[in-house]
Amino acid sequence: MVCSPFIVTHGEDPDGVISHALLWQLCEQGYKEEPAGHSFLRYDTLSDELPSFVEIAQAGHPCNLFVADINFNPANFRRRGKKGLLDPLREATTFMHWIDHHEGTRTYAKRLHDKGIFVSYSPNQCAALQIARHNKLLGDPYFRQLAQIAQAHDYARTGDVNDAVLAGNKLEGIIALGNASENYDLLLGLAFGLKERTVLTTDLGLVDEPWGEIYGQYEQHKAEALSELEKTLLPARVDNARVLFACASPILSQKPAPRYLRERYGSHYDTIVCFFGAPYRNHIILGNEASPFDIVGACRALGGGGRNNSGGFTRKKAITDFKDYQTACQEVALELHAHQRKC
Repeated sequence: MVCSPFIVTHGEDPDGVISHALLWQLCEQGYKEEPAGHSFLRYDTLSDELPSFVEIAQAGHPCNLFVADINFNPANFRRRGKKGLLDPLREATTFMHWIDHHEGTRTYAKRLHDKGIFVSYSPNQCAALQIARHNKLLGDPYFRQLAQIAQAHDYARTGDVNDAVLAGNKLEGIIALGNASENYDLLLGLAFGLKERTVLTTDLGLVDEPWGEIYGQYEQHKAEALSELEKTLLPARVDNARVLFACASPILSQKPAPRYLRERYGSHYDTIVCFFGAPYRNHIILGNEASPFDIVGACRALGGGGRNNSGGFTRKKAITDFKDYQTACQEVALELHAHQRKC
């Protein structure tokens, strides 16, 4: 008996959720199988969630396991005093596919390939676009449009304003609301609605019920959160470079707060460090062309990774008060200093 596929994607931005929708469509259209497992992962809880996910995979033995828009980091698959998690996960499924565009996946692509994992990697194409291109979904104008939204939103630069980016911003708001309230059924419903063409109108607006209403809730929370974000700004000098530290509400995770800070303050600072309050433990560092730091290297040293002189990392302890925030700033400042570029 062939067991149904599992889909695992990043659950914090449009690329991850659109990738989920496209893989769901692929399972139904290409494999004639309804997925049996759906998971949306956050980087700050990924290592905690993997052991139980491996057990679920071992029990279900899916014919295909799809992992998309998740940067591969070997540290997430280690268990102290026990066998690592990657081999058991690979052995639990007939075929395992890893689709991504982050630096860690490129670095470890050979290791994944040697274990029999099919790796699709591109530095210039988001996971959703790769899925659509490699599985002939671009022939359908609707799914091509979804992939274009994910691509435009994931690679948006400061000041980019077009229909695809704006649609991605709306989807991101719904995703952020789902994560902040830990409502993962909302993420699954969004992926299902995107697959079923019931989320976006033909002009890339949101269908009023329920998605427009949900986005309206996000906008209300966002305005309050941005006001609070402004109160946390801490300008600093690290090796004579201008660094701005900030701490945002979870409702602004993962891209809304950093992008707001970059658009508003990016011309005044070489590097922006955006922390997120509890329960989130994953944080973002953005560097402009003048930044003297190897930010990807610093993020790796902190247990994360990145690309194009920007990245993310996870702290063991969540930020619950100003003292925690100050400590986090000091930790990152030291790591940036250690990864100053040598001219």
